[in-house]
Amino acid sequence: MFGRSGLIMAAGLAVTMAAWAATPATGEPPDPKTFVQLAQSGKLDPETYDFDAAGFFSLPDRMAWQAGIFGEMKMGQPDSAPACSVAGQRNGKIMVWTQIAAQSADAKEWSAAAKTMHARLASLDQTLEHSAPEKPSADPLVQELMLRYARDQDVRGVFSQLPPADGASPVVQNNWILAALTRMNAIDCDNTAWLKSQLTKIGWFSIPKYGADADMAAWHLVQHADRDPSFQREMLEKLQALPPGETSGKRLGYLWDRVARAEGHLQRYGTQGTCKDGQWTPFESEDPAHLDERRAAIGMEPIAEHMKITSREACPH
Repeated sequence: MFGRSGLIMAAGLAVTMAAWAATPATGEPPDPKTFVQLAQSGKLDPETYDFDAAGFFSLPDRMAWQAGIFGEMKMGQPDSAPACSVAGQRNGKIMVWTQIAAQSADAKEWSAAAKTMHARLASLDQTLEHSAPEKPSADPLVQELMLRYARDQDVRGVFSQLPPADGASPVVQNNWILAALTRMNAIDCDNTAWLKSQLTKIGWFSIPKYGADADMAAWHLVQHADRDPSFQREMLEKLQALPPGETSGKRLGYLWDRVARAEGHLQRYGTQGTCKDGQWTPFESEDPAHLDERRAAIGMEPIAEHMKITSREACPH
């Protein structure tokens, strides 16, 4: 009856109408349950949602509405959406943009904050779109790996730099890292899925066959697969079983610590820590008196030197 183009238009109209349903004529935003359902299904994008037109700033209790949103997402609960699922990734956007709205004093402050945040994200997206390996590879598989590693590193640049000097309001400053995390989470989830699919075919990007750069890049993707801790544990055991020279022993130490902390244990090599006031400090390690000895055994520098290097490279400056 409609033809192919008519069916496409009808489908597009259906999506548009569903999204419009989130902004009813009464001037009130949908209840938290409906909002989350629309956002998780993709019928509403919190990043472009007009909270002002939806009547959000006329609500008698905006904080209660936001609390209802968080309750509906079930973050941290056993039945919450898996982090790398479509719904799980959309939860990140829901959190960021409902917080920006709830923390804004009025529609004017929200509009200004949204404009600045959109500009920052657009700049980050542009950077990620142009990510490229430092050295091209003639092997298409290695080239794809190095491209993914470049994107992995570029998105993490946000977290080692001071926020842009754009005169942003406290609302933007308070939520910028969370907004950037929506990009990093998407990249990490995609990289993890891709790496898993490749490793079922090749085993590992071993140094003798694929080169030291490929081994390093693949390790980074494993190290950043935090949303799939069972995969990280599996890869730790797999890499530990490789013959000498197949992978870097030093990087195995980093992965050992990553897995240990994810499983609630003390780290062994002091590689995991946090930045505070521009200085990086390691989390607690087992048997700290012999930490430098364990580090030296796998080719690591003393922990004091590591703290200086990591503070310079990983902490905002």
